[in-house]
Amino acid sequence: NNTLGTLNLKPNLNFSNLPDFCISDTAFQITQYSPQGGYFKGIGIDSTQNNWFFVPDSSGVGNNIQTKYIYTNSQGCTDSTSISTVVNALPAISFTIPSNSDTLCFTSSNLNVPLNTGTPFGGVYSGKNVSFNNFNRANVAPGVDTVFYTYTDPNTGCVNTISDTLEVFGLPNVQLSLLVDSVCFNADSLVLQGGNSSSTNLVNAYYSGPGVVQGSTLVPSSISLGVYDIYYVVIDDIGCIDSVADLMTINPSPSI
Repeated sequence: NNTLGTLNLKPNLNFSNLPDFCISDTAFQITQYSPQGGYFKGIGIDSTQNNWFFVPDSSGVGNNIQTKYIYTNSQGCTDSTSISTVVNALPAISFTIPSNSDTLCFTSSNLNVPLNTGTPFGGVYSGKNVSFNNFNRANVAPGVDTVFYTYTDPNTGCVNTISDTLEVFGLPNVQLSLLVDSVCFNADSLVLQGGNSSSTNLVNAYYSGPGVVQGSTLVPSSISLGVYDIYYVVIDDIGCIDSVADLMTINPSPSI
């Protein structure tokens, strides 16, 4: 007796290639396959409620990452097909603010700190108070600021960002009210007094201006009659400098 059986065809599967990824990309939902109802296997594959995803940071970097789609039809015939996927590494970058620029003093002047140490060259600097590859110090409040360097790999389109910080310090406190603010032209040298600071980290303090010598003494006869600005200058241990002025009058000597 001959027994006849049924020969069923294996399923016809379609599974299109996935795009190239960067290792930092978010999970990618796989939809370019048919028929529906199978399952996937491979490094970086994840599923949620019958939705399938390729997760680049789980697969790791590689040029030939295999993903297989397996399907069984209603006749019980099973077939599979595979594709190869590329996951690119982020570009290696570096950025460090030079040590002579990462500690700054407050200023109201429009002084820029050039930002040019990021590598590879061609990236973009960003952050608060950053524009046109410069950190603008003008009126920046004391505190720590973060500067970012972002670079895009021209071959893969992958983007990486690195950061460094710099700190802006407030200026030392300074006051000046000259104890003697008027002298005669022929008067003896005057030790200037009246400068003061509440800052506790000063490393230097001195007077300056016309007729002032050795940072502390006014020699009236060395300048002409008139009214002059006398400055009291203070420097703290960060190197921040501030000064304030008071008026000194040089009067004519009395006639005898």
